[in-house]
Amino acid sequence: MKLISLLIPMIKEKESIDFFVQKRIEDGPLNGLWEFPGGKVEPGESAFDAAMREFREEVGFDVAANDVKLFSQYQYSYEDRVLLFNIHVFDASLYIEQLSHLKREKIPFESAQDVVQRANIPAANKEFIIEMMEFFRYQQG
Repeated sequence: MKLISLLIPMIKEKESIDFFVQKRIEDGPLNGLWEFPGGKVEPGESAFDAAMREFREEVGFDVAANDVKLFSQYQYSYEDRVLLFNIHVFDASLYIEQLSHLKREKIPFESAQDVVQRANIPAANKEFIIEMMEFFRYQQG
């Protein structure tokens, strides 16, 4: 099982969530898909430290540790591998200027299932995004 840690910039609004994503550039099957900052947890590294390191490497700045919250762990099986995601989130409105080079995607609560299923993102991300949408929708509610 491969451990992956993500740090997801998001802004919760009354009727939607805005996510900030980047385009993956690689030689593999995920090339060209939109994804969240993050990556592999290195040996001896905590999931939190991996999320912070990967975010800094990919996005170019540090998020204050006290702004980051662990949302959940999520397991996903591809045909050739199993991934265990540690999903961290933070309020992107606190860093809006630094995030200007990322793509901002608004997902309405009412149509989240359809929007996410049509999105050009890795299959593993679709499932946990739907879970996040449901959680935050009913949390406000």
